Amino acid sequence: MEKLDATDRELLKLLQKGDMCKPGSTKLAHRLKAPITTVHSKLKRLEKLGVIKGYPAAVDGKKVGAGLTIFTVLKVNYAVRYKSGESIRKFGEELSRIPEVLELHSCSGDWDYLIKLKVKDSDDYARIGSEMILPLGGIERMESYIAYITHKESSAVPL
Repeated sequence: MEKLDATDRELLKLLQKGDMCKPGSTKLAHRLKAPITTVHSKLKRLEKLGVIKGYPAAVDGKKVGAGLTIFTVLKVNYAVRYKSGESIRKFGEELSRIPEVLELHSCSGDWDYLIKLKVKDSDDYARIGSEMILPLGGIERMESYIAYITHKESSAVPL
């Protein structure tokens, strides 16, 4: 694991949010063989339309102390969880606030939620499960799958 100082970590946080990392119009224009002004205006238009949501940096979890990828599936007991009229969205919002949760999907089928997490190690995951996920309440079943090898990881949408 690389030794990172506080400034390194803050910079990585900003880049991953997409706040500070934009592609250079000049480089893109050269690759597309199009005028820089055209590329710049197209980028602005796609950002304004919400097609481009950001420009996050891809950070190697292993090098920053979060090298273990875990997929967790949850079955929620809706009678317990929503007896107060609470919405399904609220449960998703609560899960989303856990920093190690990278992806959260409500699903059809046997499981209600699919969660992708990046953690330091199995002890770290056990802590997150017992201190952050299970206390949310109404969880009937929880299964976890450790990714031993990641063959491909991308957020790129096929076009």
